[in-house]
Formats: sequence, C-alpha cells, structure tokens
Amino acid sequence: MQMNLKKRLFYIFVWLLICVLVGSAATYFFHLNFWVAFVITASALILNGVIAEIEDRMKGGFLNSRRNK
Repeated sequence: MQMNLKKRLFYIFVWLLICVLVGSAATYFFHLNFWVAFVITASALILNGVIAEIEDRMKGGFLNSRRNK
C-alpha cells in the first residue's frame, strides 16, 4: 500500500527535526561544527534503520517469526 504524501512529508520533517536538535545539542555540549554534528546524527539514524530492518527480516526476527529448525 502506498503511503500518502502528507504522512511521508511529516516523517521526513520529524527526521530532519531530530537531526537538527541533536546536532544543535552536540554543537553546544561538544563544541562541534553544527554541520558535522548534523551529518553524524543523520548517518547514525540511517545506519540504525538499516540494521534494524536487516535484523527484523532475518529468521526469527520481528517481521519473520519462523523459528530456526
């Protein structure tokens, strides 16, 4: 089923907002350049999503509940 455009744009906005907020906090607390902190945060979120997707689709994962036999 196709996700509607408003929901997709909302999720993108929330993702960018999280990156901006964490990037700003890292700038304040760790004295990093904002764009460096933003890229680190965005990369971490993307990598986390990819790893979670792979784990969920493996045998016994959340989306594939078949047990290893």
